[in-house]
Amino acid sequence: MSFRDHTQFQDTCENAFSTPQDDLLEQEFSISKRSRSLPTRYNLIVADGLCCTGWGGTTVIIFKARNLLKHLNGTHDKGHTFRVARMARFIAEIEGADVEVVTLASLLHDIARPLEDKNTSVDHALEGAKMAADFLSQNGYEKTEQVVHAIQCHRFRSRTEPKTLEARILRDADRLDALGAIGIARVLMFSSSLNEALEHFEEKILVLKDTLYTDTAKRIAEQRHRFTREFVEKLKSETIKPEDCFLEG
Repeated sequence: MSFRDHTQFQDTCENAFSTPQDDLLEQEFSISKRSRSLPTRYNLIVADGLCCTGWGGTTVIIFKARNLLKHLNGTHDKGHTFRVARMARFIAEIEGADVEVVTLASLLHDIARPLEDKNTSVDHALEGAKMAADFLSQNGYEKTEQVVHAIQCHRFRSRTEPKTLEARILRDADRLDALGAIGIARVLMFSSSLNEALEHFEEKILVLKDTLYTDTAKRIAEQRHRFTREFVEKLKSETIKPEDCFLEG
């Protein structure tokens, strides 16, 4: 991409969020797809579609935060983190939230996942919030408390209600990544059998759209939920339960 093309697209990214909501929702995937090809110079960070411009010292903190993601794997890998960050930033721009806080909270929300994977007694949201607090404080970040709160209450089973718009957006973005095509793929990666996958879809995934906070997330969830529901119904129609098989003794 030439410098001229880069400059034009950077202007597009910065100006896109001043357009009406309908236009923004239509631009969601086209913008994120094109941003992957941008260079990481000219004061622009690209993290798998995540663009951050003009944030001064926070830009350095974001680069450092990305180094904390190297141990993430499975269905909560770096790809998941970057998708959540991209979606959260998108929602934040529309809803009028603090994009900087949302971005950092998104990048750090699962940093304690490896600890929970090794020891199920660990709550990755609470432990991750502590780790994020230490990291941000060491780097002199001024909005540590807001980021930490968002991380504390992002978990699906969290009993802590998000009190800020930024925390609600992180929770929404995290749940949106469990819906649609990518959400289906993550469930199948996680499940040990089709029956387990179907149970997970019914008990968790297909109820997510009714737990969202922001209007933007709810609108995005409509299509993703519909796609997921259609897939689940199709999967059910093609699945044979052991008790229904005539070959079972």
